[in-house]
Amino acid sequence: MIMFRYHTHKNKEFNRNSSFRKAQTSVEFLIIFVFLLTALATMSYISFQKSNDILENQKALEAEKTLRTISDKINIVFIEGYGFSMNVTLPQKVYAEDYTFELYENRLTINIFNASYRRLLATENITGLPQPGINVLENVNGVVVITQ
Repeated sequence: MIMFRYHTHKNKEFNRNSSFRKAQTSVEFLIIFVFLLTALATMSYISFQKSNDILENQKALEAEKTLRTISDKINIVFIEGYGFSMNVTLPQKVYAEDYTFELYENRLTINIFNASYRRLLATENITGLPQPGINVLENVNGVVVITQ
């Protein structure tokens, strides 16, 4: 009978050690899992921020390209003189966003969503504003007239 007790006592000790090892392994696994999950979340956030920066830069480049296109054509029409005209086709949207132009003195501004981009023109003598689509630019007595 003593052997049986001893054997039972040894089994209980083995079971306690085994349970402790299982619990320790579970805690270690949880710590590693939380660490890896935190690292993944951090990398995802950084990647998302970089993607947003790239998209904003692409939108800015496309807006500046549209602004450069129309401002260069306005300058050409002005410099060529009376009677010169040309057509300019502007995109319906800039990077999937609606846009508008503003003209103040010799500064042409394109407004898109929450950003504005400006460019100087060769003249202040401009009538009308560029619009998405086909624009007709014409020099009438030194005034650049923009119509659709």
